[in-house]
Amino acid sequence: MSRKKLDELFIQLGDLAREHLLDEDANQLQTMPALWAAEERIVALEEEIASLENGINEEDAEYSGFLERHLAEKTENEEIAKKWKKTVQGVESRSRELKKKIATAKGTMRYERNNFKAAEAKHTDLEMTQTDDRKIALSKENLKKMRLQLMKKTRDIDEMERLFKNILTPKPGQIGAQGILAYKRLLEMEDEQEELKQKVDEKIKEYSKKIGVLEEELKEADFDLEDALYEVGVECYEGHVEHPSFAAVVAKIEKLS
Repeated sequence: MSRKKLDELFIQLGDLAREHLLDEDANQLQTMPALWAAEERIVALEEEIASLENGINEEDAEYSGFLERHLAEKTENEEIAKKWKKTVQGVESRSRELKKKIATAKGTMRYERNNFKAAEAKHTDLEMTQTDDRKIALSKENLKKMRLQLMKKTRDIDEMERLFKNILTPKPGQIGAQGILAYKRLLEMEDEQEELKQKVDEKIKEYSKKIGVLEEELKEADFDLEDALYEVGVECYEGHVEHPSFAAVVAKIEKLS
């Protein structure tokens, strides 16, 4: 218990030295540069964390601003679609279902493109390290199949998007065309909102991950600062560095020593 208390007192003495010693006195301490470096490291980490937190707030503000800016347009289009409700209902069920299929297909496509990129990288590595021509040829054939599958799925998505566009494109002179166009715009706004939401969520996730890493570094920096304060305190005590603010702590140290 007394050892722990003694360590705490040396840290207190180091903290007093940091606060009260004049520059010329502090510069004479061999342990003081390490203390200043620890402080600078903490300040830098705190500023970096604050900057990332500000980035998160800005992303949230961007998304909130987007919703606010689009509120009037959304309300206006909803009113138009409601006015031509019967016409809109005629295209709503078909477009909604097709929209879901397109979204699912695009999600699968993103996943398979990532797999293809990984396979390409693996094949490149294989060509540089593998001496078995049969394995290289098999890998190359696999890449070819994957590329053809991606091309086919791209064409399928293009065709679905063409049909989707046709469903939401009024025929010349069609009654309720305004309602269809308003409904089309509402769907576009849903996509825009979802796209921005994903973008914002990804950025916030990235910022949060970086903050987590920096917070761990900050904990280590705090420990380093405590160690540096301890070393300064020990040097002040052993070197008989004097200052009025040191007296009470030095007396306690002498009592425990």
